[in-house]
Amino acid sequence: MDNRKEIYFTYKTVDAYEEFDGKVRQRTLVKSLGSLLDPFLPPIIPLYTRPLIPESIGEIKKLSEDIVVSDISN
Repeated sequence: MDNRKEIYFTYKTVDAYEEFDGKVRQRTLVKSLGSLLDPFLPPIIPLYTRPLIPESIGEIKKLSEDIVVSDISN
């Protein structure tokens, strides 16, 4: 059964963005306009991902409490 979930993520601080954004993007393959306009967008813009398995979502959440992950599957 496919239990993948769509999420969006953002960061609580600029420091968290600078430290973790590359790692999060490697795990999610971000699909958003933000990917194209990255240099121009602040880190508070939510970025949407392809559907992820729960284990991948858990890995992202474990990186830092300053990464805000929200489920938008419904």
